[in-house]
Amino acid sequence: MERENLMLLDMKKSDKLNTTIPFQMVSETGIISVPFENLDNETSRTLKANLDAVAPNCKNLIIDLNQVKFMDSSGIGIILSCQRDMNKKKGELKLCSLNKPVRALLEMVRMNKALDIFNSLDEAIASFQPKKIQ
Repeated sequence: MERENLMLLDMKKSDKLNTTIPFQMVSETGIISVPFENLDNETSRTLKANLDAVAPNCKNLIIDLNQVKFMDSSGIGIILSCQRDMNKKKGELKLCSLNKPVRALLEMVRMNKALDIFNSLDEAIASFQPKKIQ
């Protein structure tokens, strides 16, 4: 499946947050790759602004957390907000590529019960493909 590569520029004034957040489309699924090591109060605002920009154009959304090594309650809040937005439009949100501390945090607050979490981006993308009937 061909991926359409798009790049979003954050419009924040802070040099620290003047970050390009990679975004791709695979069919009707948007993929946003979080480029921050820490998903905290400051970087969560940047992610939220970018999610708000791309989510309306996506039936489904995958957030790739491969680079995130630390997440606080702000990051959890952004993910829950995004999930609510996707549910309102009958879409799905999936997370992928979590490292151990981030996965442990999400399991501790039981978000793994509310969200689909995949080990890799390819697994998350494949989960949106229709199942083949044998």
